[in-house]
Amino acid sequence: MNFRHIIQRTLIIRISLFLLILIWVFGFSFPFFSHTDQQTIILYQLLHKLYSGVCHQLEYKSISSFGYHFHVCARCSGIYIGAFLASVFSLFYLKQKHLNIKYLYIATIPIIADVLFQSLNILDYDKLSAFLTGVIFGFTVFVFFISTIENYFIIHKTNYSLNEFK
Repeated sequence: MNFRHIIQRTLIIRISLFLLILIWVFGFSFPFFSHTDQQTIILYQLLHKLYSGVCHQLEYKSISSFGYHFHVCARCSGIYIGAFLASVFSLFYLKQKHLNIKYLYIATIPIIADVLFQSLNILDYDKLSAFLTGVIFGFTVFVFFISTIENYFIIHKTNYSLNEFK
């Protein structure tokens, strides 16, 4: 397998994940992009049911638009948007990294601290802090996820790395 095939495999993986995350983000943020009529209300209800499997969907913790709430809370919105931003970034930055797990632990600290402080009533719930800690966590998790997939399917399977072809 030559360098061109490795780049193609990498891009196929990254574009596929980008498109999947784009569809997921569009689905939970559907109220922001839609106008109200009978068909969109039915679709809104179906999407709300779909996303109920991944989020508690408490309205006071959700971002709202045009009188409708997103299908996930602010923290989940941040996680998915963070992953989406990382997927966009990954399309333009092809260099592979062997990541140290400590960065994942560091990115987890803000989200755990935010949840813990809110649970202990040290801080009141704040959509912005929930969203931002979600973005940090989602971005970092996606970077680790894509790195793991590529390390397995490209480096492990071919014994090559993108970094070898500078």
